[in-house]
Amino acid sequence: MNLLYLLNDNYYSNKEGNGILLNSKYDIKFDRVNWKLSIKRNSDYIDGFWGKNIFDAMAVVGENGSGKTKVAYCIMNTLEQLWTIHPNEDGLYFMIVFEDKTYNEPCIKIFATSNLLSIFIVSDAIECNKYSISECRELTKLKMGYFNNVLSLSDYIEEKYGIIYDASLGGSITRYFKDDSIKYHINVKKDKIINYYEDEIFKMIDFLNSDLSNVQIPFVLPKYIEISIKDYTQSLKYISEELNKICKNNKALSPYIFSSEKSNKNVLETSCEYILHKFGNNPRSNLVINMILNICGKLCILQSPGIALESDALIFFKRIGTISNYANNNIFDMMNNLLQDTLNRNKLKSFIIFIKWLQETSIFKQNKSILRLPEDKIIVEELLTHYKATNFGYPYLSLNFGLSTGEFNLLKLFSNISGLLQEGRNEERYVLNNLGHEEKCENLFLYFDEVDLSIHPRWQQRYMDWLLQFITTYFKNCTVQIIIATHSPIMLSDFPSNNVLYLWENGGKNYAEKRAIRTFGNNIHTLFMDSFFLNEAGTMGSFAERKINEIAGDIKSLEFRKNENTFKIINMVGDDIIRNKLLQMYDSKNYFKKESDQINENDDAIDTMMKLIKDQINNLQKTLYELEKMKNDKNKFK
Repeated sequence: MNLLYLLNDNYYSNKEGNGILLNSKYDIKFDRVNWKLSIKRNSDYIDGFWGKNIFDAMAVVGENGSGKTKVAYCIMNTLEQLWTIHPNEDGLYFMIVFEDKTYNEPCIKIFATSNLLSIFIVSDAIECNKYSISECRELTKLKMGYFNNVLSLSDYIEEKYGIIYDASLGGSITRYFKDDSIKYHINVKKDKIINYYEDEIFKMIDFLNSDLSNVQIPFVLPKYIEISIKDYTQSLKYISEELNKICKNNKALSPYIFSSEKSNKNVLETSCEYILHKFGNNPRSNLVINMILNICGKLCILQSPGIALESDALIFFKRIGTISNYANNNIFDMMNNLLQDTLNRNKLKSFIIFIKWLQETSIFKQNKSILRLPEDKIIVEELLTHYKATNFGYPYLSLNFGLSTGEFNLLKLFSNISGLLQEGRNEERYVLNNLGHEEKCENLFLYFDEVDLSIHPRWQQRYMDWLLQFITTYFKNCTVQIIIATHSPIMLSDFPSNNVLYLWENGGKNYAEKRAIRTFGNNIHTLFMDSFFLNEAGTMGSFAERKINEIAGDIKSLEFRKNENTFKIINMVGDDIIRNKLLQMYDSKNYFKKESDQINENDDAIDTMMKLIKDQINNLQKTLYELEKMKNDKNKFK
């Protein structure tokens, strides 16, 4: 089931709009006046152009506010409605068109609300069938992935469900925190950003440790991960404040939490001081202190205030108040004795197991532990398993690949793509249906919303090629469809004109269309001016244009005198025509003119000059474009 076209009046309600065309294989238009849906094959479509299992790839471009993210939400919310639809369709008004290639010859399937099922279909020898939206069972084998690196309030608040995998920044932060809240009953004050970042790192490590021998990874993967212990100061401060609140509400607990009535420090603070004094300020001491803080969080920092502390928490405070009784020459032995002797072993089993594992390994002897990937795959996986089980709201490991922001985002993208589907045998991938059962995935729909941000232009040139190489080798047994919303003319040059959807906004209405300009392999400057609606904005930044106008105006004024700064600014101008014109004005300034002659000069001369220069630039650009077009046409018929 390949997604071809979508009409949803909750997003595109203007009568002139024809919905959203999401493919280049078919030209689909909806005539609202005659209630007619026209479906025609595109003769320029090339099967397998993007790769063996890539059905199609589209680019969505437009100025800010034109609706690129709106397109993503239109698709996601419509698919969600199809997934969870109820018999009562009141208020719904949408139509979605798929190509089904289950049979030898593809057929078109149109799913629509009852108020749209009376449409008349016009097609050129393509089998077309209409269905009620309640009949869309094939979606159980479709998965959509949504990727966006910009923190959006909509992504953060609006939870996606059904067949949607939300890999956006906002959606990931919310999902990871929610999952951990349910799993560990963590305090709501846990740092969501740290939680998100750690989960992304875990996902990247899983990706790097997976079998990638038959997958094309077109960039160099990190070969090691650096692991260090975080400072515990902030966690200790927060827990101490919470303990003070508990004692304030229940004074009977003070003897357990404070070593004496006159003491300003609780037993956590004094035990931390003892550990540092006994074993020194080193990674293992910091690790044990962090574990003690997480145990405290697990036992007594409650989400609901006013609840009495359990007996295990009271025993815990009593024992760590006399932590010196358990000390010997090995800090891990001390911690193990403390846990074995005092607490419910089932409740803190994960900590006991982790301590035993640490005793058997040589990790954390130094300030930083460098683990190789994939050589140290097993130890990395075991370490992270123990860390996830003992990190109760107070992260204490720092994980770092040594990557730049662009490299990190690229690795994060590929690891998120790899996590879209459940892995199966023989490289098959599976998706959970709406009943929670696994089914073989047949179609994967990926929407990338400006994910090229923070990536160097050189990487933007390679971005689409890298993406295609990875997808074609990683998802061998399902058909993939890609949409990329971008502001980058570099990326746009990878898309043929039939694969580019132009968006713009006018009077509060959103419009979408295709254009005739040859984008594929075209000059990036031409694409930048035409495809991103900059023809009317000129060819330079607004600040530069204002500065040049100011300089020209100064030179024209009666009070102007030649000076070094003005000359420097003129020489900064990169455009030869504008710079030479300004230099000509500067050099020919006549200070011996009669004052009356200068006053009578045309005040609009500078504006006329600037208009002349802009016209010359535009004419040169048009000439260059026509020459490129002639050359392309000539080469086409060779």
